[in-house]
Amino acid sequence: LLGYTMARKKGGKGKKKSKELPPPPVDDYDDSFIPASVLEDNSEEEKEKEDQKRKQAELEAEEERKRAEARDRKRQQKIEKKQKKEQEQIRREKEIQQAKLNAPNPRVTEAKDICKKIGPLNLMIHDIPADGNCLYRAIAHRYSATRVPDTTQKDLRIKAAKYMREHSEDFIPFIDCDGDPEENFAS
Repeated sequence: LLGYTMARKKGGKGKKKSKELPPPPVDDYDDSFIPASVLEDNSEEEKEKEDQKRKQAELEAEEERKRAEARDRKRQQKIEKKQKKEQEQIRREKEIQQAKLNAPNPRVTEAKDICKKIGPLNLMIHDIPADGNCLYRAIAHRYSATRVPDTTQKDLRIKAAKYMREHSEDFIPFIDCDGDPEENFAS
């Protein structure tokens, strides 16, 4: 219960005196001023309102469930579409690999054509390693088989360089270099 304090000044000395007020009486409660509509039993209206709130909550929950299902379906469709696209890509890559395996090898085709032409001449293909010296190795192979045995690509390269230096006027038009080609050719 609340009370309050009153202060008074007496005689200018500033002395304060406080006085407590009594609490309001509790026994004198009168309900005659409350309207009858408030005192009536509104349980039917309250039940209806609660039913409406419950139905509204159920409707909202159902709508949210439907939205969640729609999101899940859409997500699943995206996943399936991605998987289908990946499978299609794998299938295409397999087809390309198979086509490469089934395609005729140009080198093999060329070798067959050459064999058809050199077979009647009693000649055959001899493999030369592609190591930067293949031209000189191929010529040295044929040269040693027909003319001078044990001719190497190194001997043939030295002879070719010597011949080109001695007959430089025949090779200068084919040399592409900066400056004077005769000076570069001589070195």
